[in-house]
Amino acid sequence: MQPMSCMNSTVTEDAIRVEVTIRVPKDKVWEALTTREGWSAWFGEDITGDFQPGTEQTMDFGKYGTEPGLVVERVEGAVIAYKWHLGMKVAGETYLDEQKTTCRFTLSEVEGGTLLVMEESGFLRVPESRRQSAFKDNTGGWDAELAELVAWLEEGKRQPSMR
Repeated sequence: MQPMSCMNSTVTEDAIRVEVTIRVPKDKVWEALTTREGWSAWFGEDITGDFQPGTEQTMDFGKYGTEPGLVVERVEGAVIAYKWHLGMKVAGETYLDEQKTTCRFTLSEVEGGTLLVMEESGFLRVPESRRQSAFKDNTGGWDAELAELVAWLEEGKRQPSMR
């Protein structure tokens, strides 16, 4: 029996970093991060866009609404990154492009599987009025979402529906 996947999280004033070793080959993790079918198995109900730099995406979170994203980096089989706004939108609040955070996923092969490093940075650009709650929500959120990614890849368990 193989050991359970190991997840470690660290936070700074500006970033959340989560490292998780997933007991599957790197190409399987890459597929989960860069395809509509893979993405919807662990993060959101659906996503539009082709995961190429410059592509706008719409992430569908069911009853929680949709969030736009923009793919900003892709190194085939190794790195995918997108920008997005944090947290639920507040009526009347303006969300400027320069207030987006960047989520960067980096993959590398390790003994027994794949090391995934997810880093969301740019929290210091988020207005103070929502920075603390967004940072707290995303810190716990990434631990939960990446646990769902591991469950999908290692056990074939899809995330529960958000509808």
